[in-house]
Formats: sequence, C-alpha cells, structure tokens
Amino acid sequence: MATHAWKQRVLFICLCSLTLLCACSNGVPDGFALYEDESNGFAIAYPQDWEEMHGMGTLVSFAEPGESAKGRPNFGVTSEKLNSSMTPEQYLQQARIVMKQVMPKFEFLGQQNETIDGRDAVRFQYSIVIDGQQLTLVGFATIQDNMAYVVTGGCQNEQFADYEGIFDQAGRSLRLI
Repeated sequence: MATHAWKQRVLFICLCSLTLLCACSNGVPDGFALYEDESNGFAIAYPQDWEEMHGMGTLVSFAEPGESAKGRPNFGVTSEKLNSSMTPEQYLQQARIVMKQVMPKFEFLGQQNETIDGRDAVRFQYSIVIDGQQLTLVGFATIQDNMAYVVTGGCQNEQFADYEGIFDQAGRSLRLI
C-alpha cells in the first residue's frame, strides 16, 4: 500500500513539473526564435533562419534569406501613438483611408477579429502593386495604452500561399511587454 502512495506522489510531482515547464515556456513555435524589444514594449517570434533588419520605417523587420534585399518575403513591426482611445477595428478603418491614398493600386481583401496576447486584435489582408509586381500582405493590429502595434507581412502574390502561415504565426506571436 505504501508503494502505491509513493508512486502516486511521484506521478503527481512529475505532472506538476511538466505543467510548470509548459507554463514557463515562451510559446515560440518550432523553428522560430524570439525577438524582444523592451524599449518599444514588444516581443515577437520569427523564423530562426530569417535575417533581422532595422530601419525601413519599422521597429524591426525579418526577411527570408536571399541575395537581394528587394522582393524577399518579409514581415515587420510598427507602432503608432494614438491621440485617442480606439478599438483595433476603428484603427484599421482609419488606416485603410491612408493606405488607399499612399499605396499604389491598394485593394482591401478582408479582415477578421482576433485575440493576440489576451487583447482584442484584427487580422487584415490587402494587395498592392509596386514596380509592376502584385504583392499580397497580411497584418495584425492590436492596441495597448493608446499605442497601436501592427505586424505586417507580405510577398509576391504567387508566393503568398507558401508564406501566409509564417506571417500568421509571427503576427499571432506578438507579446506586449
């Protein structure tokens, strides 16, 4: 009888240890690494073999490895201080007006509500034409303390089906810290 109680305790301790280990993991998908930017208040997962880049109007960008910087599938994180409180849907509605004005042949393809890091978010998709190439992009927007955070990934239209899953994993991995 004592052996049975001892086995139950060991099993209980093992289960507790596994639960703790799972709770403490950073939730980074297989094949991805974690980028943390404490000064801008976010963390995001990215494919571990993709190139990290700074500038280009983003807080950080990641691009598939390649010889040319132009035309590679990539995604980036931007943030914007908002003048007033709004939902991600309201933010996207305003952003669509600006995108239509500044992006060549902008076509909005759709949106859906999401939850990212426990916050309301919106996933949206659109296409544009740059240098004669049709690009398809997917974005994720969420808001914390009147600061909008947007993850946008894109590539050539014919590549999009191959990269959409990567863009979705990255966008949904956004954590505000």
